[in-house]
Amino acid sequence: NADHLGRAERHRPDAFKIGDALDRPDHLLALTPVDPAPLIQAVDRIIEEQGIKLEYIDRFGRRM
Repeated sequence: NADHLGRAERHRPDAFKIGDALDRPDHLLALTPVDPAPLIQAVDRIIEEQGIKLEYIDRFGRRM
């Protein structure tokens, strides 16, 4: 008896199609855009205060 199982447990993972996700409302569209600059500056300040040195590496693993 599968009455006690959740929906995900009753269906194979491949039983869901991409259209199933596209039919759902996008709740992020209702949010007000936020300027990320203050957060980025705060994180940069904390990293600098802690003495952490971040190396910039490109997608090929070369240090910049």
